[in-house]
Amino acid sequence: MRARWALVAVAAMIAGPLSACAAESEPPTAVFLGDALTAGSSLPAEQGSDDWATLVSQQFGWRDVYAGCEGSSYTIAGADCAATLRQSVEFVVDEDPEVIVVSGGVEDLGATVGEIEAAVYATFATLRETFPQARIYAVGALPTDTAAVDALAAADVAKAGGQAAPDLATLNGIVAQQAAKVDAIYVDLGDPLDDRPGLLATDGTPTADGHAVIAELTSNVIGETQ
Repeated sequence: MRARWALVAVAAMIAGPLSACAAESEPPTAVFLGDALTAGSSLPAEQGSDDWATLVSQQFGWRDVYAGCEGSSYTIAGADCAATLRQSVEFVVDEDPEVIVVSGGVEDLGATVGEIEAAVYATFATLRETFPQARIYAVGALPTDTAAVDALAAADVAKAGGQAAPDLATLNGIVAQQAAKVDAIYVDLGDPLDDRPGLLATDGTPTADGHAVIAELTSNVIGETQ
């Protein structure tokens, strides 16, 4: 009887570490909802893994899943994915992520404050309802792609004509406020790439070094809240 128990004990001791290894082999899943900046689609092919979302995932050992496309924002559907950020949630329902990072929104500057507020809240409310246990982060928008530059220009034209148009600070304030309603954490990036040579390409999109700066700032906030 004693020998039999010993065999069982040894088997349990062996199985324990093997089970732990199996669990450790499955990293947490992180879903990134965003636009071209999040996907890093403006980077050269040889720097395809240098986008900020990938760098953040590497920092925390996540399996990253990207949902969204160029031009996708809170109020506007991207051309390729034909979905807003909220609608993109449908693409990742089966991923069951532990972490969700939402970024983008500069393209929304052509919308009214009321439209932006409603769309931003709907996005985060949908995420919280769909993934109630996930940690959700809302990253402030940066004017760093072609669509963003166009949106900023349109907002300036509207203001010049006396129309009410939100600016970037207003947009990010809305994101922070609406995200907080579902206990999402706002990541305030400020404007870290402004007037810093080498961080922006000639078309206004971030270089690999620019993505590294965005990744570092985002990782700092996430690291403090884990």
